[in-house]
Amino acid sequence: MKKTRVLIVEDQRIVAEDIKRTLLDMEYDVTSIESSGEDAVNAAQKDNPDLVLMDILLNGEINGIEAADRIRTRSEIPIVYLTAYADEETLQQVKTTEPFGYIIKPFENKELRTTIEVALYKSRMEKKIRHLNTVLSNIHKVHRILTREKDPDLVLKATCNTLIKNRGYYFIWIVILDESGKPINTAEAGLGKKFLQVVERMRHGLLPECGRKALSQPGFVITEDPLNSCADCPLAHYHQAESSMTSRLEYGNKIFGIITVAISQDFIPEEEEQSLFKSFTSEFSFYLHGIDLELKRRTAVKELQESEEKFRTIVETAPGLLQITDMEGNNIYVSPNCEKITGYTQEELIEEPRFWVHEDDMPREMEMYNRAYKKMEADSNFEYKAVKKNGELWYASSSWVVLKDKDGINKGVVLQTTDITNRKRAEIALNESRKLFSTLAGVSPVGIFHTDTEGVCRYVNNVFCKIAGISAKEAELKGWSWTLHPEDREKVTRKWDKAAGSGSMFKSEFRFQNRDGRATWVFGQAVAEKDTNNETIGYIGTITDINDLKRTENELKKSRLTLIKQKASLENKNVALREIIGQVEIEKNKIKDNIIININEVVIPILEKMKINNDTDSYIDILEHYLGKLASSFGRNIIKRGNKLTPREMEISMLIESGLTNKEISKLLNISCQTVENHRKNIRNKLKITNKNINLATFLRQLES
Repeated sequence: MKKTRVLIVEDQRIVAEDIKRTLLDMEYDVTSIESSGEDAVNAAQKDNPDLVLMDILLNGEINGIEAADRIRTRSEIPIVYLTAYADEETLQQVKTTEPFGYIIKPFENKELRTTIEVALYKSRMEKKIRHLNTVLSNIHKVHRILTREKDPDLVLKATCNTLIKNRGYYFIWIVILDESGKPINTAEAGLGKKFLQVVERMRHGLLPECGRKALSQPGFVITEDPLNSCADCPLAHYHQAESSMTSRLEYGNKIFGIITVAISQDFIPEEEEQSLFKSFTSEFSFYLHGIDLELKRRTAVKELQESEEKFRTIVETAPGLLQITDMEGNNIYVSPNCEKITGYTQEELIEEPRFWVHEDDMPREMEMYNRAYKKMEADSNFEYKAVKKNGELWYASSSWVVLKDKDGINKGVVLQTTDITNRKRAEIALNESRKLFSTLAGVSPVGIFHTDTEGVCRYVNNVFCKIAGISAKEAELKGWSWTLHPEDREKVTRKWDKAAGSGSMFKSEFRFQNRDGRATWVFGQAVAEKDTNNETIGYIGTITDINDLKRTENELKKSRLTLIKQKASLENKNVALREIIGQVEIEKNKIKDNIIININEVVIPILEKMKINNDTDSYIDILEHYLGKLASSFGRNIIKRGNKLTPREMEISMLIESGLTNKEISKLLNISCQTVENHRKNIRNKLKITNKNINLATFLRQLES
């Protein structure tokens, strides 16, 4: 339990310390010991003790009486004088400071404790009474606001501002909620911008803990320690030294919102405090209930006015004629467009009954009158010929219901009459058009069909029945999709649905299959039939027998396939011929290249030798030998083998290939046998003949191939 905190004001230090020990033994806390009046005033303001023990004679410029007066002026801290003076003059001065006790030194500890406790109790009671009086006064002021002010928003703000006056409540906030529990209006006093954090959280469905509890239980919720019990509330850290009471604003099982007020922790347990708060919340809830009723009344009045205006607008702008009659058939009300429809004015129709039914339909009209006014039976769409005031013929459709009062007693009849002349004339024209359509369809060379939106046939001509292999009755009962060839049914259905969905024309080639299994190819096409609102009401189409066309197409396809095969065969032969010609061209170029190389590498060197050598017979034999091989690939293959042979090496290679020995070559070329042998070795190296077992002449002869 919280200890009572006491400020000691005593100029004698020993006495002060003795008083402090005594207070501590009594389990009081001592905030400080002051010896001067000025220090006492400052300490009281700084530490805010629960009670001050004040000596009268003090150090400094002011005594204890003046210091007590200053403390009482600034706060409600109770003062108990503790002094050795009891003269009349001192007592008179003390009274002006309204002390809560007066103890003469020396004193007993019991006397000190009793005086302190009485002073504390008296102080609490005075604070409580002052606080209750302030709250009660503020509530009375709010009551006047509720009875005078009509604007709910201003009432909320004025209520909050009034209730915190003179520290009645430290702060207050009110939130009005909609049916889903979200705030629709808020007001506060004593919080300022701090309350905006609470409002923002509530807009996201996060009510403070005190608000959640208040909405879930009757009565009110007391929060004595907000820092611990409402840790998630943005206000808890700002007002941790204060307690609060929260209640839902409820009347007649309807919750309008939440209210929270903050007061001193000393007052929160008091029954009178709670009773005042409960009384106020009840009164304020009743006010909100009244506002709610007024809003509902205004809404109802507005809706009634709007409903009446709508009814009047509908009646006065409706294309038909509205009549309200009594039980004898006399018109009580006639809509303004009566003259346009019948030729009679409102005054003429109300003055006396007028009948515009044509004489041809008069018997049926009398039957209708008896049902409406004698048997009190309702009816609709009674169509008949009528005559306007000027004698013009028109067509009408009437409906009526019996008019009853709240007790169910018949009071008259309400009639609604519509001019259907245009529709009737359109029906006549349509019937004529259908006759013409039927005549033309009967002589048409193609099949014609007319279906509703579900595919049920309204009409098929004889040609259609012949092609489809069904009777007109079967088409009317089952439509025609069931006669489609099984292989075409899915395709036709898919195309039909696509055309119907896009509003495009249906076109397709498909087969009907007769009962004997015979298939008939047809070309079918159809378009949607539209009403005046551009809504599809059916389909009209034709089918044409294309069996002969299909046979011709099949024969053309066969001829086309034969031509394609012949063309492919010729193209294959042309490809082979082009390949042969290409190969011949390659070989021709090859021979040409061989001749050129052999002439350059073989013949020309021999001819050069013959020019400078008298022994021409041998060269002529060699030349004759190589001229016979002029088109061979000898020279080309030697070049391909790698390093190019020198002219001398090329010459010796040809002589070796022709079968001459080293000695014969030496004599023919006029060089030594050793030189010929060296050339042989070079030729083998350049031609990359590493195997000594390979004969050079044989190898060279192989190069001719």
